[in-house]
Amino acid sequence: MPRLDDEDEYKSEGKYSEGKAEDEDKAAGDEDEDFVLPGMYQAEEDTMLVRLATYCNTGPFAESMENFVLENSALWERYGDVTGAGEGASHEELGRLKQVHEEFLLLFEDKLERFVRREGGDLAELMEECRDAMQQKHAWLFEDENYAAFVGWMKSVLDFEHFHQLMESRARQRVQTREHK
Repeated sequence: MPRLDDEDEYKSEGKYSEGKAEDEDKAAGDEDEDFVLPGMYQAEEDTMLVRLATYCNTGPFAESMENFVLENSALWERYGDVTGAGEGASHEELGRLKQVHEEFLLLFEDKLERFVRREGGDLAELMEECRDAMQQKHAWLFEDENYAAFVGWMKSVLDFEHFHQLMESRARQRVQTREHK
C-alpha cells in the first residue's frame, strides 16, 4: 500500500516492489550485450546501401537515369494512357515497353556494378539488401527525402508497373509542356 514516510516522499510497497533495486541496478549498469540488431552500433553512412543511395543522388548517376527516362518517354506518349482515355497498349506495344524496361535495368545494373566494385562490395548481396529494404520499408531509407530518388529508381528496377507509372508520368509532363507553349 502507498504510504508517506518522514520526508513526505511517495513510496510504494507491494508485490511488485520486490526486486526493484536489482532492476534499477541492471538499468544503470551493464545490459545484455548479446542482443544486437543488424546495423546496431554502425553509423548509417557506413552501410553499402546508404553509400549507394547517396551515390544515386550524384549528378552523373541521376543525370544518366533521367536522360534515359526522358529519351524513352516518347514511347509512353504513343503507347501509354497519358491522356487518361483508358486506352491500353497492345500486346506488341507492351512488349516494346517491357524491352525499354530491360534496357533501364541494364543501365542501372551497369552503374551499380561499377559502384559496388569501386566500393569493394558484392552486387548480389547489395541487391538482396535493397529488396529487403523495399519490402520492409526501413524507416531511414523511406523517411529521408534525400533518398527519395533512390527509392524511386529501385522501385522502377524491381517492378515493371512502377517503371511504367514513372514513364507515363514523364510522358504526361512532356505533353502538358508542349500544350502550354
